[in-house]
Amino acid sequence: MIFDPYPDMGLVPVGVVADLFIKYVFIMDELFEELVSGENINLAYEKAIKNKRFRPDVLKFYRNYEMRLVDMMYKLSTKTYIHSGYFSFIVNDSKKRII
Repeated sequence: MIFDPYPDMGLVPVGVVADLFIKYVFIMDELFEELVSGENINLAYEKAIKNKRFRPDVLKFYRNYEMRLVDMMYKLSTKTYIHSGYFSFIVNDSKKRII
């Protein structure tokens, strides 16, 4: 069977497409595992709190941050994490902006 997704490039055997897809899925799984690793979650936390250590929301999170990070890592790795809703606020730097 021949699969022709791009007629300009010529015909591609289905087996080649399947092999490429399997390699792509494997690479994505490896990247996902690296993304949700404890080391990466902790690095993301450190970057997020940089220059914000004494803000009330950061201090509140820090009380149980290890437990929270482990919980987040578990939810991400089991693909059950649901982020909270968005909220908007107004910033008045050089001009008024709604973020």
